[in-house]
Amino acid sequence: MASNRKLFKDLVEEYVDSLEDAKYLVKYGQRLVFIRKVPVDLFGKIGYAYIAVDMDRKHDEIRRYALTALDDDDISDEDMNDTMRSKGVFALLSAEDVEEQDILPLYYERQALEQVFDFSKNNADLLPLCAHSVETFRGHLLLSFIASAAYLAANKILANKGDSAIGSFHLFRNLKCKVFDK
Repeated sequence: MASNRKLFKDLVEEYVDSLEDAKYLVKYGQRLVFIRKVPVDLFGKIGYAYIAVDMDRKHDEIRRYALTALDDDDISDEDMNDTMRSKGVFALLSAEDVEEQDILPLYYERQALEQVFDFSKNNADLLPLCAHSVETFRGHLLLSFIASAAYLAANKILANKGDSAIGSFHLFRNLKCKVFDK
């Protein structure tokens, strides 16, 4: 949820001071995040806001902010305190009731899928598509998705070695194989 939304500002105002409590602490990989689930009204339906504070991010953001704010004589201590309260805070919205420890893995899984589709659309010529049947479209979509996932997986593996998938695929194009009957 964008930090400039009224709902986000209201959630921060109401919950940020009580959020850093051990009962809200969740471990995600090596990250420690305080996450509190709060029911909210989503256009007349019950939804859930997961308001969270990432401990490392909060520390980094406060440090960056304080270094510049201390040099500004126009910023009072109260203004600094008000601003620092919301550092490291983020919120996720869901129409489903998800356990707090499951919300970050779901969010990052969704983000990874969006990146694959973004890559497919922008780099794999997924669209525009002239298909004469639904089956043709579905087949093209499936093959494009598989190719995009394979490309991204290869790129991730090769990135650790200082190479890229694009360069490797260009090399593969020059490889030839002759098959004999016997």
